[in-house]
Amino acid sequence: MPTDTPTAAALQEELLRRARSRAARPAPAPETVHHGPAPLSHAQRRMWLMDRLGQGGASYSVPFATRLRGPLDLDALASALTALVRRHEILRTRYGQRDGEPYQEVLPAPEAMTLRVVETAADGAGALLAEEAHRPFDLAAGPVPRALVLRHGPQDHTVLLTFHHIALDGASLETVAAELATLYTAATGGPAAEQPAPPQYADFARREQAAADRLEQGLRHWEARLDGISPLRLPRPAQPPADGGARSAGTHTAPLDPRVPAALRELGREHRATLFTVALAAGFAALHRFTGQDDLVIGVAGSHRQGAEMRGLVGLCVNTLPVRVNTGGDPSFTSLVERVREALLDAQQSREVPFDLILERLGAAARDTDGTALIRVSADVLGEPTTLRLPGTVSEYVEVGADEAKFDLSFAVMDTDAPPASSSTAGPRWTRKRRPLSVRTTARCSPPSPTTQTCDCPSCRVRYRRRATRPTHTRPRRCCAPTPGCPRPRCSHRPAAPCWPMPCCAGSAAPHRPNSAPVCGRRWLRSWCPPR
Repeated sequence: MPTDTPTAAALQEELLRRARSRAARPAPAPETVHHGPAPLSHAQRRMWLMDRLGQGGASYSVPFATRLRGPLDLDALASALTALVRRHEILRTRYGQRDGEPYQEVLPAPEAMTLRVVETAADGAGALLAEEAHRPFDLAAGPVPRALVLRHGPQDHTVLLTFHHIALDGASLETVAAELATLYTAATGGPAAEQPAPPQYADFARREQAAADRLEQGLRHWEARLDGISPLRLPRPAQPPADGGARSAGTHTAPLDPRVPAALRELGREHRATLFTVALAAGFAALHRFTGQDDLVIGVAGSHRQGAEMRGLVGLCVNTLPVRVNTGGDPSFTSLVERVREALLDAQQSREVPFDLILERLGAAARDTDGTALIRVSADVLGEPTTLRLPGTVSEYVEVGADEAKFDLSFAVMDTDAPPASSSTAGPRWTRKRRPLSVRTTARCSPPSPTTQTCDCPSCRVRYRRRATRPTHTRPRRCCAPTPGCPRPRCSHRPAAPCWPMPCCAGSAAPHRPNSAPVCGRRWLRSWCPPR
């Protein structure tokens, strides 16, 4: 009876045919191993240019300090740091220039890293840490990380590792801390965990350069998105520094009421928004009040870390995304959250386009007529700070202030239960870092009502009432007729601006308009005077 089952000989012949077919195929080419100089990534190029122009300073140093209580083996720590620099070429890379173009070149791995040990009391540690963080790097010689150990006692140390931002970002710092702990454990005789070979940053820079031709569509998107934008008009310092290049800054951190972050998260869940989106919307609302502008732009951090091949990469893989939002039309806060959410999603879709190329495409439109940069304000949501966790010790994060700012104003919500270094109150915090300005702002605010208009927030109205009592020029005018018993018969305002009477003079006549300008109505913030 016939059957469709092939014979054993036929099966063997078919298997041999398939084997010959596979053997005839060309073997996949091995991955190219690059040696020698490599191009800079776009993020690195910006850092290199800032350094060449003398505008880098300490603002691009990345100090990483941890206080360790317990037995600390300094030899093991030096050995672990040496192994870390061997693993990641970016930590031993120098930056040169050839024919007008910068390049990066990997240096040989050092035989041993040295730790500078200083005996000092804990009270005097802050000044020594800040001094070390302010020491400049020589990019042409190679920004090998610097290590400083402050010994406060036999089992009390503060370890400071200082990197240059051209070689490391926030995500890289977590990788560095984790690998240092693993290498330190092995150096002290503990179990040695197998660590795969990490990806190297020079290869990432080469891939980015090779893909530059595919960014044209994203550049056209950003060009259309930012068409007609102008930088924010922030107040100038009351006393500008004598050194025009000075970028001194101050940081203010304020604990938030525990109800505030919970209310923000709930508001975000109702409108399909993250905590960062809600916090960013609050930032836009504050800037709208602060500047009187409707068309605003804030810079947020984006990342190029995508895919498994980027896991464990140490290097600078961040990008600045300009988020443009129009706050006109007197929207409610929930409407503003939705506008910010859409703007963030739009920016994320083109996050692969380096910010430097966006500025290059915009040309002169990227700056104001006085040279003001397009991005003057940045925003972020920060998590638990990274610490060095070594076995047998108790770790405590130590903040090292560089006292220099990259932007005129940076604000962030620190989503953490750890208390700030200068406060004993635990819970989330609102942090603001800025250059000195002539007008103070507040850092605390109650959760907004979803129906509250962005130009009618009670807490901010109180803020601006207080600010109206402070002179903004040397010749305040009388803007309403004094009434009996009125403690504040005057209010100050900008010249050529409408003015409303003070709250204590609410019973007086209609608002006086010293220059016959039209009354601004709900846009009373433009006048720097309180509402009716």
